[in-house]
Amino acid sequence: MYRVYVWIFIVFFISGYLSSQTTVAKQDSKPNTTKSATKSKSTKAKTNNQDAIKSTEQSKIIKSNIEPSQQVESTILTQFNSPANEIQENNKLSSVTEVKQTSAVPIHLVQNVPVEPMPVSESKRKKIIEEAEKYLGKPYRSKVGNMIFDCSGYVKFLMSKIEKNVTRSSVSQIHDGKRVTNIKDAKPGDILVFKGRSVRNNRPGHVGILHHWSNDTLYFIHSSTSRGIRIDHLFDPYYAKRFLQIRNVIGDD
Repeated sequence: MYRVYVWIFIVFFISGYLSSQTTVAKQDSKPNTTKSATKSKSTKAKTNNQDAIKSTEQSKIIKSNIEPSQQVESTILTQFNSPANEIQENNKLSSVTEVKQTSAVPIHLVQNVPVEPMPVSESKRKKIIEEAEKYLGKPYRSKVGNMIFDCSGYVKFLMSKIEKNVTRSSVSQIHDGKRVTNIKDAKPGDILVFKGRSVRNNRPGHVGILHHWSNDTLYFIHSSTSRGIRIDHLFDPYYAKRFLQIRNVIGDD
């Protein structure tokens, strides 16, 4: 009987000891849980702060990219309104705004300003030069259609393309059209008349078409006996010595 009581005592003792240890373990675990939760909240707050800082920096970058273009646009508008541009201030700003809104519409229609047609003579001068350039490099006396491209034949052919009729010979082409007395008044499409191979003989022997002016130098396109259809200038000694006069066949209308 005594032994039974002893074992009962031992069992209750062990149960009480284990119960107390479990309670202590639970109490020890509670602070750790609280500490972990606190640490989690701190980490989350730190992350939110970093995101906010990053978002602010991106906003600054975007703003810095936009502001310079706005400043440039403001500067441009200021230049349009400056006193140095008073002649244009009545139309330019409004036309710029209208063009932006109707970019597919030609500017001259937006501004309600009729386009003046190119003068007839200017249009013909442009056309004859464009036609003349098509045959650059062709040999002397090349045949195009029914026309032989010696110097006067080439000139006659080109004039026919703008519905102007001239004679067939360089000797007679010096009388076609009207003489240009001041060489600086000569224009593209006018006929240049030169002497032939002999410098001493004033008889016309070569012709060409004024091509363009550049740095006060007159350039002409012609059919050369030795080098075919090409562009030369009047300061070339060979042609300078033989130059006679310029004839305006196209007119100034």
